Amino acid sequence: VFAIWDKECIPSNVENKQDYDFIVTNAYFKEPVYVDIITGEVFNIPESNWRREKNKHFFKQIPISDYPILIADKSLILTIEK
Repeated sequence: VFAIWDKECIPSNVENKQDYDFIVTNAYFKEPVYVDIITGEVFNIPESNWRREKNKHFFKQIPISDYPILIADKSLILTIEK
């Protein structure tokens, strides 16, 4: 599980997300998901937005805000049915 956020400014109550490209090394993602820890929502990351090359995972156009979001493998996330 990786926590990622935009540290350019002090966190605010306004949701300002920007799309970022980034690389995660020495990790394993079979089915990466995006977790919004404010809302608790879990989103699949489409295959068109990530790829693996050896020990590197390349993510593109992932919405990041001034508060942490999580990138994790779906197998690590417990969801509770409502």
